[in-house]
Amino acid sequence: MAPIVKRRRYEACFKLKVIAYAQSHNNCAASREYGVTEKMVRDWRSKEHLLRSMPRNKCAMRRGTAHWPILEIRYITNRQCPT
Repeated sequence: MAPIVKRRRYEACFKLKVIAYAQSHNNCAASREYGVTEKMVRDWRSKEHLLRSMPRNKCAMRRGTAHWPILEIRYITNRQCPT
């Protein structure tokens, strides 16, 4: 069984740094150098154009889209202003 690893968050500037290293070397070398998985490097390289347009200190692309957006808005509104 694989060891349990705590999930980490990475800022956009870190991801761009890893991408630059991977472009000059390769994905495997970048994953070893920065301590991330090669899959993460591949994903970040495929989304490089999105990362460049985001604020550098944002933990970019960490959330998916809402499954029930209208229901979530209602829930948040009710939690903020209970009547």
